[in-house]
Amino acid sequence: MLDKLLSNLAVDPEPFALCMLDNGWRVCLPAPPVPIFHFVLQGHGVVCDPDDRRTPVAPLSATIVPVGMPHVLEIDGEIIHELRIDKPPQDPGICQIIAGSGDEHDMIVACGKITAR
Repeated sequence: MLDKLLSNLAVDPEPFALCMLDNGWRVCLPAPPVPIFHFVLQGHGVVCDPDDRRTPVAPLSATIVPVGMPHVLEIDGEIIHELRIDKPPQDPGICQIIAGSGDEHDMIVACGKITAR
């Protein structure tokens, strides 16, 4: 039965943000109203949940964040700076979240909403 259910499942990702972090930065993100994913395009880091469970992420890895879970994207190494995002982006299209001031970012993460039917 589970095989049949999963074979009929359609998952549609809808990108909404590109997070770019420099060394020494973390981005604190609000609880999403829908499931979201973080897909690492470049760099290494962790995704932390409210219980401080740390999921390592690396290029071409994806992490799913459930509804209602605030979380943190953090680059590997010592964290000196923090960027807090109070609410999910509301504007249509893809927004850029930049944590740092460098031209070359050390971690780049594509973020999107997940719709399943």
